[in-house]
Amino acid sequence: MNFVERKQDRSAAAILRANHPKSVTTMKAMTRQQLAAYAGVDVRTLRNWIKPHQRLLWRMGMPTGKGALPPNVVKWIVDKYCIDTNP
Repeated sequence: MNFVERKQDRSAAAILRANHPKSVTTMKAMTRQQLAAYAGVDVRTLRNWIKPHQRLLWRMGMPTGKGALPPNVVKWIVDKYCIDTNP
C-alpha cells in the first residue's frame, strides 16, 4: 500500500465516521432503479457515477449485487450528486 492509497483510506475513514448509521438521516432505503428515476438518468449511468466510490459505499453497507440501498448510502449519493428526492 503506497502513500496515496493510505491517504485515501484515511479520508474514506473520515467520511465513514461522518456518515455513521447513528447520524440522523431522513432518507429511506431505495433501489438503484428508484434512485436513477429521481436523478432522471438510466440505471447504467447511475452505476457509472457510483463506480469510482464503490469501495467506500461497500464499507457503508451498500449491497454488492441486487438489493435496496441502505438510507445512509442513499443520503451520501443524493448529497454527492445533488439529486432531488422530493416527488
